[in-house]
Amino acid sequence: MHYIGLSIESFILLFIAVLVQSGAEELVTRVFIYQRLRKDFPKWPVIAVLGNGLFFMAIHLNNPGISVISKLMIAIVSVMYSLIIYYFDSVWIPIVAHTTWNFTQSIILGLPNSGVVFPISMFKLDAGTNNFAFDSAFGVEGSILAVILNIIV
Repeated sequence: MHYIGLSIESFILLFIAVLVQSGAEELVTRVFIYQRLRKDFPKWPVIAVLGNGLFFMAIHLNNPGISVISKLMIAIVSVMYSLIIYYFDSVWIPIVAHTTWNFTQSIILGLPNSGVVFPISMFKLDAGTNNFAFDSAFGVEGSILAVILNIIV
């Protein structure tokens, strides 16, 4: 890992940009689609949980470096965020979690996040080749370790 540097202004502006992007994904999937499916199938919350999970995965299908493992990971995280909505009735936890994940991967560590490498980051982590904990094309979320940890969570 080596330090590249990032001004405080850039850090704040990039955080706001990531918050808007991650928040928008959560609002579309966890508020609009999830809530619509909950309303249409009130006795079957599993339809809302899985339905928006599949939609969330679908909007990432054209990301660079997508694989079977990364599709599985995206679906698992989406179901996890939907279960958070179901149990806590708040979209803020998934928005904060999603923003934190994307910002840490992309802006702080300079890793691929959902297959996209952002050109500006605070550090550059040379994670190397594919292994149990990292996929060089998709990032941490394309790894077996991420799938296992998120299933446990």
